[in-house]
Order: sequence, then C-alpha cells, then structure tokens
Amino acid sequence: MLIISLSVLSNSRSYGAEEEIANFVFGDSNVDVGNNDYIVSLAKANNVPYGIDYGGPTGRFTNGRTIVDILDLAQTLGKFGQSPPYLAPTTKGSVILKGVNYASGGAGILNETGSVFRLYNMGAKKILVTNVGVIGCIPYERKLNLCLGNQCAANPNQLAQSYNVKLKSLLTELNNNLKGSNFVYGDTYGTFNEVIYHYQSYGFENVNSPCCSNNPWDKSGSLLLCSPSASVCCDRSKYAFWDPFHPTEATNMIIAKRLIDGNISYISPINIRQLLNS
Repeated sequence: MLIISLSVLSNSRSYGAEEEIANFVFGDSNVDVGNNDYIVSLAKANNVPYGIDYGGPTGRFTNGRTIVDILDLAQTLGKFGQSPPYLAPTTKGSVILKGVNYASGGAGILNETGSVFRLYNMGAKKILVTNVGVIGCIPYERKLNLCLGNQCAANPNQLAQSYNVKLKSLLTELNNNLKGSNFVYGDTYGTFNEVIYHYQSYGFENVNSPCCSNNPWDKSGSLLLCSPSASVCCDRSKYAFWDPFHPTEATNMIIAKRLIDGNISYISPINIRQLLNS
C-alpha cells in the first residue's frame, strides 16, 4: 500500500512576523524516515543494504530518499526543512513546531484519516493526500501470482482503484464543507502505473523484480525484505522497486516531481508549488 498524508501547516501570523511553514507527515513504510526503529515491529529497515545510497540505514525502506525527503529538500520550494521521525529522542520541544514525520511501516488508512481532521482543527488548511498505489504490481504480488508472468495482479489494483475513486470524492467534499481548507489529491497510482507500463521512457530496465533480493526470493519464493546477506543490483537507477514492497529512490523522484509541478492528470486541483503559494 502506498498512501501519504502530507500536511503543510501555516501558523498564525503576528504583526511584522513571517509566516511559519511546518510539514507534518502521516503514512506507511513508503514515507517512514525511521519511526519503526523505535517501536517493536517486524517491519524494520535499520540494516544494510537499506540506505545504501543515503550513507547507511536510517529506517527508510528504500535505497535512498523517500518521497517526502525529496519534497522536504526540494530547493525549488525552499519553504521547509526535512521532517524528523516523531519517535526520535531529539524530536522534542521547538523541533516539533517545524514539522514532524509520524509515518510508520505497517500503518493503516484509518490512523491517517483521523490525523487529517485533527490537523485541520489545529489550523492546518493546506493538506496533500496521495492515493493508494499500484499494489498489484509490486514484486510481492507478482511473486504470489507466478502465472501472471510480467502482468500485474488485477484484484489488488481493482481494489486500489475503487478506494481511490472514493478518496478523491471525499477530498472534494471536504474542500466544500471545511471552511478555508485546501485538500489536494495526489494520484500516485496513475504516476506509478505510467512508470510500470512505459518504464523504458523513464530510464528503467526492470519493473518486475526488486533490486535488493534475498537469495530465497529467486529459489524458494521467500518474500522476506532485504537482509544483510541479500544481493543488490549494481545500478539502482535502472530498477523501479528496491525490495518486494517499496520503490527505489529513482521512482520516488519521479513521483515527487509530479506532486511538486505536475498538472491535473497527476495532482489536483493544484500542485504542491501552487498549494504553498496560495
């Protein structure tokens, strides 16, 4: 599942003071920046080769940066800094006021739904919510359905599409009913689907199997995440998926760029740049 709730919180202005922009993130392992390092969970990314292109493992479930890392650090935005994991010992006091990442591997949709309403009631009016991605195309699902060959699993994708239609409708309703709100819908499904079916135009060579592969993946069908003994592809930029569940930094970069400057085919009714300047 790929779902991100990214909230941009504008603090109240005081006379002569500049507007404060804070970035609060809720989601699952696709945007976890290390929260799972501090909880009891089977979902961990604190071992090599995770973070191989990020200076080492940090709890991010990819080889490098997550989507929100790229959004946070985008020099073209220049509005806010990188959001630290909420559970990190150093995330306290004034640090929290500048934005926090609450995302956790294994988190569910219902948790994020409540978070969005709480943020709105606390003053957050600019909120980006991305839909569920092409879960039927992740290597995990392909391995469960070997008879599909290079095709994606239809049922998971149909469920995702059904949910996404209702999510978009809900956000439109919230924009109409919550005074001053600006909910933006990011179509992660559409972007990733485009990458899967037109991968060569994006510079990818492999969109079916993970770059990081435990040996049993290829022999006995094991679906474990990347272990320290796993084999890793030489060029991560040629793979859409890092492990059986998560995209590579290269894929995250494509999605992030579409969220920042994409047209209404990828993010609506406005993109992140327009949202921040509104």
